[in-house]
Parts: sequence; structure tokens; C-alpha cells
Amino acid sequence: MRPRLKIIPAAFMLALPLIMGTPKLADAQQLIAQVDGKPITSLDVSQRERFLRVIHRPASAKDAFESLVADALKQQDMKIYGVNPAPGDIQTAIQQTAADAHMTPPQLAVAVQRAGLSQADLESHWKAKAGFYLIVGSQNRMVEPTDAAINAELAAEGPKAAAVVYTLQQVTFTLPIPLTVAGLNAVAHRATAFRASFSSCDTGIARARSMPGVIVKQPIKRNSADLGSQALQLLQKTPLGHMTPISRDPTGLSMYAVCSRVASNDKDAARNAVIAKLQAENLKPALAAAYAKLRARAVIQRR
Repeated sequence: MRPRLKIIPAAFMLALPLIMGTPKLADAQQLIAQVDGKPITSLDVSQRERFLRVIHRPASAKDAFESLVADALKQQDMKIYGVNPAPGDIQTAIQQTAADAHMTPPQLAVAVQRAGLSQADLESHWKAKAGFYLIVGSQNRMVEPTDAAINAELAAEGPKAAAVVYTLQQVTFTLPIPLTVAGLNAVAHRATAFRASFSSCDTGIARARSMPGVIVKQPIKRNSADLGSQALQLLQKTPLGHMTPISRDPTGLSMYAVCSRVASNDKDAARNAVIAKLQAENLKPALAAAYAKLRARAVIQRR
């Protein structure tokens, strides 16, 4: 009997995944309120309840409604100040949400997918969070962490602040179209045999390039400071010159060759991460006070 192949989901592999989902069609949509002219529907509330449960926050209908109100008010403030968060700012908001929920961003990605959350709802929420952070941050420069606080945090993190740069190369075994169970199994066992025999990037990558139905991408570099804990553990467990476990992605069955791992000389990356962490902590009271003012003057019409 052939051993059963274990294919690891690609959601937590090497880069922060696109967090998206599909709304459940069973949710009825009914207008329940307008916040400064922006509508909030029963579907919005249902979606937000599920999201709050994912991030381990109170998730009653009232909690969900207040969360949606907060997003609407922050978006109005962004229009007033002409703020449009960059992708990096939005990614930081996602990372902060994951950290507050004691999750990694890849874990959060998997959780929101399982909850069936809509992409639009998530994008709107994190954009509002990132934009409001930029507004309040620009108005509260005094919360910048001191050098003493930064150095103390770096010292406390110790080895965690020492980053490693991985050189990786993706190898993908494409799947036949139309895909059948027999076709999937055939490709899976072929990929498994290749992975088992792979022991050197120099010879293994060249062999992969000569194989039909196999795509070899250009080498990429990933800094351990930018990886979620699951992806980092995966790379740490993979011996140098060998391949990560097989994962299923839209292209086919993929794996990554770990071709080098060297200590990073970029101390700025660790320092910048610490600065961002301390800034977020220092800014919390200002964020709460600024939002309290927005909420106090909000015009909310219930239906």
C-alpha cells in the first residue's frame, strides 16, 4: 500500500497571504442604520460578528455594529485629511490585528478564510485602521519612542532580533487539466519522489528544469524578521540544500528549496520593527481619545 501523501496548505508558506473570503449567501441584507450618510446593513453586522470572533474580541450584534461605526467614522476622517494608506501601512494594521489576537498573519489568513468573510469588508476595515493611525500619529509626535526605550527593547528580545536571510527557490509540479483524482495522485507521487531525492540546490534545481511539467522560479530572499512563526519554523526545520514539504497552490504542487541561510547584516530591520511596536503601544491612549471625539459628534440614524 502506498503511503498517504500529506500536502500542507499553502496559506502559511512564505509570504503574508492575501486575506480574503466569500460572504455566505444565507445572510439576509437589510439596511439598519446610516453613519454620517454611510449605510450599515444586517449583512455587514453578520460579517463583522464573525470577524470579531476570529480575532477573539467581544462579538455580539452591538459589538459588531460599534466596530462598523468606528470604521465609517475613521473613513470620514481620512477623507477630511486626504489620507490614503499605502499597502505597507495596511499590512502593518493586519500584523497588529494578528498580534493582538495572539496569532501570526498567516494564521489570521486561514481563520478569516474559514469564517467565510468578504474581501471588501476586511480591506475596508484595515484601511480605516491604518488611515486613522496615520492621522493620530501625525498629531502626536511626542509618542515617538526614545533611543533608550528602543535599545532596551532590542536587548530584551536578544536573539529574536538577530535576523537570518534565506535564499529559496520554488519548484512547482503542474497539474493536468481536467484534473482527476488519479491525475492528482500521479503528480503528487512524482513530486514526493523528487523531494525525497533532492539534496543539493546546484544539482537538484538543474534536474528540475529538465523535467516536463515542472516550473522552476527565480531565487528569492526572505528575511526571518518578515516571516510569520509558522513559515519560519518550516524553514528552520528544513535542512540546507533540501526542500520544504509539498503544498497545494493554484499553479500545482509546490515546494521550496532552501539554498542558503546567512545572518543578516541589516540591523535596521530589527530596529524598525521595535520602533513600530513601541509607537503602537505609546499611541493607544491618543487613538482612544481621538476616536472618542469622533464618536461623540457622529450622526447615526437607525432604521
